[in-house]
Amino acid sequence: MLQLREQLQHCYQPFHDYVNGLQSALIGRLDALDASVAEHPRLTEISTRLTTLADAVKKARPHITYRFDDIAFAWWELLGLASIGFVFSAFSLLLAAKILPDSWLANPITVGMFGSTSNAICALYEQANGVRSCPSFTFTEIDTSRGHRK
Repeated sequence: MLQLREQLQHCYQPFHDYVNGLQSALIGRLDALDASVAEHPRLTEISTRLTTLADAVKKARPHITYRFDDIAFAWWELLGLASIGFVFSAFSLLLAAKILPDSWLANPITVGMFGSTSNAICALYEQANGVRSCPSFTFTEIDTSRGHRK
C-alpha cells in the first residue's frame, strides 16, 4: 500500500506543483484587483451590490403557496388539513353508526356491500364457521348468485 501510494504521489506531483503555482498567481492577481477596486468608488458600490445579491440568492428558497380566499397555505399545511378532515370524517361515521338506529346507517351500507342484509348475515356465518353455505331455514328468498337464501 505504501509503495502504491508513493508511486501515485510521484505521478501526480508535477500536476500538484503546477496547480499550486497557478493558485498563488491568482491570489496575487486577486489582491491587486481588490486594491484597484478599492480606488474606484463606483466599482466598490457594484461589488457591494453583487455581494448582497449573491448572499440573497444563497438564502432564497422556492416557497410555493396555495391561496384560498387571501389565506396562503403551504403544501404541508394542506396535507395536514386534509388528514385532519379525513380523521374527522371517519370519527363522524363511527359516531353516527353508534348513535343512529341500524336501519338508518348499517342497513344501507350492508345492502351496498352485499346486496341485502341476509347476504351479509350469511357471509358472516360462513366466515365464522368456515363453511361454504348457510342454513337455509332462516331465509325466505333464494339468492341465485350465492346459492343460498336471502
